[in-house]
Amino acid sequence: MSLQKLRTALDGVLSLVYPDFCKICGAFVAQSRNASICEDCWDGIRRIENPICHGCGLPLPAGYQQMASPPRCGECLFEAYPFDIGRAAAYYEGPLREAIHLFKFGRRRNLAHRLSDLLFHVYQEHRIHMPADAIVAVPLHASRLRERGFNQSELMAKELARRIRLPYDPTVLTRWRATPPQSGQNKKARARNIHRAFQTRYPKRIENNAFLLVDDVFTTGATLTECARSLRAAGARAVYALTLARVV
Repeated sequence: MSLQKLRTALDGVLSLVYPDFCKICGAFVAQSRNASICEDCWDGIRRIENPICHGCGLPLPAGYQQMASPPRCGECLFEAYPFDIGRAAAYYEGPLREAIHLFKFGRRRNLAHRLSDLLFHVYQEHRIHMPADAIVAVPLHASRLRERGFNQSELMAKELARRIRLPYDPTVLTRWRATPPQSGQNKKARARNIHRAFQTRYPKRIENNAFLLVDDVFTTGATLTECARSLRAAGARAVYALTLARVV
């Protein structure tokens, strides 16, 4: 019996002995390896597709016309982000929004594997523009990490690193200052809140290297901006931002 057939048979037995249910809608899920999200909810996640801003990855209106090539959003034309390229897998809405909330605040760590599929596919689509040497995750402050028990961005970054065979480095970027939650704050308040909250370590690991910076949600870009600034100030050659979801 092939390994794939053996896995399928084992999944069938496990689903009978230990039935699992979709973490979003509660529907029965037959295969244990993908038991975190059912296919209906998974298919309901709206992926971000072209046209998008070449700089930050913001979805642009259908038929978007611009003299600049490749196209850029108004914000990137006015003042570019400190990261070189930004891409997000899907819109922060519906099943994905619910999944991220369950992942972060419901402590459903087992969602990391399935959600990292979205990161993997968007990276594969844009990897030519994101030639990274290593992966880093947006870090949590030690107090928040103790409270939550894990860093959701780190779990996804590790899964992605394993799949695309890039080293994951948890040491070069740290969050030294605790900040209030960003939820509910406008763009200026978010930027003030997160200002100088991160610091870098081990400069020899940063100098002349390109980093893929992973986070869960791109809202205003304030957190990614601060992380990218810290890495670039320490000598990083490039920083590419990759997020699970984008608020539009």
